[in-house]
Amino acid sequence: MQQVFPPTAKLPPLPKGCPSTMRYGRQEDLLKLALRMQGSAEGLSIADIEREFGVSRRTAERMRDAILRAYPQVEERLGTHGQKYWRFPPGTLGRMEEPTLDELAAGHRAVAIARREGDLATAETLDRLLAKVRAMLRGDRLIEDVTLIFHSIFSPE
Repeated sequence: MQQVFPPTAKLPPLPKGCPSTMRYGRQEDLLKLALRMQGSAEGLSIADIEREFGVSRRTAERMRDAILRAYPQVEERLGTHGQKYWRFPPGTLGRMEEPTLDELAAGHRAVAIARREGDLATAETLDRLLAKVRAMLRGDRLIEDVTLIFHSIFSPE
């Protein structure tokens, strides 16, 4: 049975003789790039990739090409001045982009802080946003997350 770790869990150390995680750094960058392309309505340019990942132009092009080979549904569009941008159509990556428990808890804390500070308009706007996020989550995860969030907000420290 495969062990599943929550996003905030500390992973166990690698077994003796196992290659360093440094070897997988570029794959992690490619996954992050795919998520950034999913989360951007405009898309990302080669210059954006260079800047966000601290890589050369040629490396940014190779990263983009790797994403295009793995995900043929990536859209290319021309921006102003003929600059090219790449993005995933909304929803393409599905559940890979679900919010983490920490992000949900931060949202709920922000609502509580806004209410405490008397900024009711912001609190209501955040509440509506969190309701939309909850509507997108799988039902089984929602129950677990809401329970954990409730305890993180209302439990004494």
